[in-house]
Amino acid sequence: MWVESIDRRSRAHRYCFASALLYRAVGERTWREGRTVNVSTSGFLFIGEAPPLATATPLEAIVNLPASGVCRGSRFHCTGRVVRIGDVAGTGRAAMAATIEDYRLLKMASASG
Repeated sequence: MWVESIDRRSRAHRYCFASALLYRAVGERTWREGRTVNVSTSGFLFIGEAPPLATATPLEAIVNLPASGVCRGSRFHCTGRVVRIGDVAGTGRAAMAATIEDYRLLKMASASG
């Protein structure tokens, strides 16, 4: 129990963040579609296509940022590894948790198109 409470305190704060994302295993050509559930400074949880990427698979993702605020219309590209996978009951989708090892902000979309 004591170890469990230490783990909880050292875990990065999660922010509920539902947004579209594209993801793929590093080296794959085809992007898969998904949706974030939450994001932290160290990783993110998302719902994606089944079958899921295997645990420990290096991945890259492009995540859309909220349409309001300082970064409106922006996206970020990140790389990391899948650390957990699971089924989303009755949906044919998969839940995956991934680390964020590196990221970069992509240019903001032009308001004029």
